[in-house]
Amino acid sequence: MAQIQIKDFIYQLLKNAECRNIRESGNNFSCACPYHRPKHNTSSFGISFKQENAGQFHCFSCHEEGNIYSLVMFLYKCSF
Repeated sequence: MAQIQIKDFIYQLLKNAECRNIRESGNNFSCACPYHRPKHNTSSFGISFKQENAGQFHCFSCHEEGNIYSLVMFLYKCSF
């Protein structure tokens, strides 16, 4: 149950950050990277929801990676 709430939260977070091309595939989301904002609708940014990696993200273009906390801090320009 908690995993569904986390996925909904992250989907809304990405949507509010105007990430383009958000897609859900199994235990992952992919979208355009919010860190380097590509000009094209490439889905190089992925977030995993597998049990051992829940909330971990990685961009295959700019190589930014972290967890949901670092993503929230970046998008809302705040600190922990």
